[in-house]
Amino acid sequence: MKVSLKKISHTFLLIVFSILSINTSTAISQIADSPYPMFLHDLKHTGRSPYQVSKVNGLKWHQLTGGEIWSSPVIGADNTIYVSSTDGNLYAFNTDGTLKWDYQTGKELFGTPAIDADGTIYVGGDNKKLLAINPDRKIKWPCFIGSDVHSSPAIDKDGTIYVGAWDGKLYAINKNGTRKWSYTTGSNILSSSPAIGDDGTIEFEFNDILNSTTPQIVNLTPTSNKLNTIKISTKKSGILL
Repeated sequence: MKVSLKKISHTFLLIVFSILSINTSTAISQIADSPYPMFLHDLKHTGRSPYQVSKVNGLKWHQLTGGEIWSSPVIGADNTIYVSSTDGNLYAFNTDGTLKWDYQTGKELFGTPAIDADGTIYVGGDNKKLLAINPDRKIKWPCFIGSDVHSSPAIDKDGTIYVGAWDGKLYAINKNGTRKWSYTTGSNILSSSPAIGDDGTIEFEFNDILNSTTPQIVNLTPTSNKLNTIKISTKKSGILL
């Protein structure tokens, strides 16, 4: 399913920048111990980075994909750069810009991948699945969601993967690829990427089906689909401070 949003260039650019040590501590989790393992860096979606980008030394390399790039790149523990594209491929690039591998999913990809502590890459797309892919490109498992997945996955400390889908549900997936539970929001679309607090609370945003201009922020317990609170908020989607 293709959404009507502003077109984004499918040229993937890497800018050279100096590395600066910054405190990026997060909750203990099973995300990769790498410079940028998931959407907005960490489970709280702080957007913090170990890189200092105020001084840019110029373009180091660029690569073309066969489609548009809507996702953010993520970086594995071995510094492999992963990015998804609407051509249906998950791309893995070396730090010098050479292609390490690509994996064709068969449908468009919009969401940012997430990497766990053992290097597994999780990505969802318009194939109605959440895919777990090993760093060597071999498929670990597909979990059939039944609806397009544009949300970027979040990985909890127990290995549970949380992802939203276009059927308006938040899904909790076990590390082995089986479904743990799902929560129905009442919306027809859930493309927000879940954020997870230090206490394990899962926070995400969806648009009410009757009032699509009003975002709803939902908090769920990590062990079930029990609703803790629901409140109206205008803050940016899924950021825990």
